[in-house]
Amino acid sequence: MEGAGWGYGRRGSAILDRIVPADLGVADTAALLEWLDLVAEPRVERYWELLSLIDDRPPGPRAVPAFVWLANAIRAHR
Repeated sequence: MEGAGWGYGRRGSAILDRIVPADLGVADTAALLEWLDLVAEPRVERYWELLSLIDDRPPGPRAVPAFVWLANAIRAHR
């Protein structure tokens, strides 16, 4: 898992430490993971995309891949 890029190796751990404090408590980490699991649902993202189309607005940037990465990185390193 020490591959290049956005994996979960040393580079992934360093990136994670810049996003989520290393000293985040167990309860707060669990709450963050619960929230990430909720917002990392592709069907929810698609719902917001469809609402944007109905409202004749451009859809926002996709966030699910980043939320999935973050949740997986927390589980791998914390």
